[in-house]
Amino acid sequence: MKDVVVIAGALGSSFSICKSIRSKYLIKTYIIFLNSDIEHFSCPTGLVTETVNWVADSANIFFERINEWYSLHTFKELPVLYCTSDESCMFVAQFREWFELKFILTIPDNSIINIYNNKGKSDVSIKRTDLLAPKTLTIKTHDDIETVKKAFRFPVIIKPIDYQNQRKIGFKVKVCDSIDDYSLQSFGILSRRIHFLCQEYIPGGDDKSWFYIFFRMANGTIVDCMGKKIVQHPRGKGNMAMGITCRNEKLAKISQSFLKKIGYVGIGGIEFKEYMGDFYFIEMSTRPEGFIQISNVAETPLPLIAYYDANLEVMDVGRQFIQKDDRVYVDIIIYLIEIIKSRKYIELISLLKILFAKKTTFNPLPFSYYMLCLKNFFLVFLK
Repeated sequence: MKDVVVIAGALGSSFSICKSIRSKYLIKTYIIFLNSDIEHFSCPTGLVTETVNWVADSANIFFERINEWYSLHTFKELPVLYCTSDESCMFVAQFREWFELKFILTIPDNSIINIYNNKGKSDVSIKRTDLLAPKTLTIKTHDDIETVKKAFRFPVIIKPIDYQNQRKIGFKVKVCDSIDDYSLQSFGILSRRIHFLCQEYIPGGDDKSWFYIFFRMANGTIVDCMGKKIVQHPRGKGNMAMGITCRNEKLAKISQSFLKKIGYVGIGGIEFKEYMGDFYFIEMSTRPEGFIQISNVAETPLPLIAYYDANLEVMDVGRQFIQKDDRVYVDIIIYLIEIIKSRKYIELISLLKILFAKKTTFNPLPFSYYMLCLKNFFLVFLK
């Protein structure tokens, strides 16, 4: 069987991929952390053969490193490659021909990667499809800021165009309730010569935010897992602290039709916002989502299914992988932060009940992360 290589940006999804596949096959798994400092956490698990951490400010530097790394490893078959960050998708895309000679890829083709990892380009692309989407404008000039103030309904959302701008801006999403708040934020960002995206805010709480994660094969067969992001941090604009699987056939048809139209082959995820019975496209990831582990507890293990497909294993998708609803995923650290910040301490009792329920999976890795941070702090302090 083929070994697995993960070019990682997120610990939880990278570990989940290795765990899902190693639960079935005794293969070697490698995690290459890109511009990160968390590679130590996978080593003690026994599920990861090797972890390395690279600092690569450009695709060229990254390519030099992985070329050298590959030459030091002997693979009996082409390993299966997963990317768990926008940055790793973009880097691989720049040297696609080499990667296709050395790996079996699970990411879509370059045109999709280049469009949907840039929110300005994806907005233009979405307008050519049948998907509903909030009113959106890429902010490049002061005139663009004024256009939003005159033509958009408030509140609005501002967010970076891509992963590079997110690092510069320092946030993933920010909701501006008033024109004054929007003006303050926008002129501040634009003064640093950073372009960004502005969208009208679709009303509704966290329970109106839907995820659709999937693996689409070359023959058009799709295995998917969907549900609601019932708790986010910060609320309405952050990472999924808690999600629940809940199949919606209308959303499934919308998503499958869209993926077929753009010719998507590989693993990925789409976020939607529900409003008055309609689903509005928010954004798409060309990689496994950070909460990909929810697909395991829903009995549609997407990383493993992608691995089956890479090994040309015969699958009866309609019978083998049927989503189980009401399965819960909890990212404990994110959820605890949300409880503390919102001062809803009574939810601590609910959290304990959820964690011990049979239909719940949770991400315990952050505890290891913070313990290691504390350990390193004391080591530095004692020196």
